[in-house]
Amino acid sequence: MLNHLDQYISVLFNDDEWVNAATSSVREITGRRAGDVRGQPTWVCINPLKLGTTRKQANVSERRNFLVEFDYLTPEQQWDMVRQADMPVSTAVHSGNKSIHFVIALEVGLSAELYRSIAEALRQVVPECDKSCLESARLTRCPNDMQELVYSGGRFTYRALYNWLVRSDKVAKASKVPPRGELGAPIWVRTAKMTLRTMQYIAGQLDSGEMHAASIHAVRNMFELGSSRESIILTVATVRQSSMNGECAETSDRKAAEIVEWVEENWAQ
Repeated sequence: MLNHLDQYISVLFNDDEWVNAATSSVREITGRRAGDVRGQPTWVCINPLKLGTTRKQANVSERRNFLVEFDYLTPEQQWDMVRQADMPVSTAVHSGNKSIHFVIALEVGLSAELYRSIAEALRQVVPECDKSCLESARLTRCPNDMQELVYSGGRFTYRALYNWLVRSDKVAKASKVPPRGELGAPIWVRTAKMTLRTMQYIAGQLDSGEMHAASIHAVRNMFELGSSRESIILTVATVRQSSMNGECAETSDRKAAEIVEWVEENWAQ
């Protein structure tokens, strides 16, 4: 199973990323580089963590992977649920008992706000899933002698995941739900209330000649929705990296910050 472990880890992590893995008990978690994960780990934190840190959501360095697990269903019913939803799956690990852990892995990380929005949308598309599984620091099963890697694919683009979510009738209906009491609207509802142009920009559905003007529009729209400055910069930088071939991460971060700063300075106009 060692080759299967290597294959699984390579789908979820980059070799130099810091991961938390546990052998037999979730209380016996150790940190290491992804490329150094060996032996028979039973659990691994679904997302990479900041170097040298322990497992909690504040320490997640790249919010890139989502865990989907179903309670009270047979393995056959779980697969049927995934197929019926046409859910993109990067890996699937059978626990050796009744549970299958499905992972959706993305090519790029998301801001904390966008990750929560996607997680909320996933809960609506597959409402039978365990609601707590979609937390960014959740533990998931690793393939070993007792737990089988029953499927391994690859990472998906954000655009592919976004397009799958917006095709769902359940998400479309949820976008029309009014705010509920003091809690307000669910996070995905707020995202669904973005302008069409902003959503097209985030999903990379615009021509290259439209991207700059769309980025200005999207930044203003995200500020209006209450997004933090940091999350907006990360979103714009992520869009630039995925849509502009050859632009390095440092340049994308700098350009994104410049766009946000320009919008802040010219807001009144």
